[in-house]
Amino acid sequence: MTTGLFWTLFAGFILGMLTNAFLPMGRKAGALALGLTCAVGIVGALVASLAGQGLRLWDQEQIGAFVAALVGAAVLLAVVRHFMGARPAV
Repeated sequence: MTTGLFWTLFAGFILGMLTNAFLPMGRKAGALALGLTCAVGIVGALVASLAGQGLRLWDQEQIGAFVAALVGAAVLLAVVRHFMGARPAV
């Protein structure tokens, strides 16, 4: 596994954890909700980072890929939160 891929996965995981901590997506809390939120963050980070690499905007080891991973994870988490009709955790 290369360093760029590790940081991309790490960025998605951390953003998923932070999103779950501050803005829970539904009434269910616990390990399942945390796991799903982290998975959505990782998918968003991978998609954004790999899309930029596919368009040849940046290389895997460049800071642009990491920034795109952060933005992609945040955007996908926001979209999922919007469509899930996020309610406050009980």
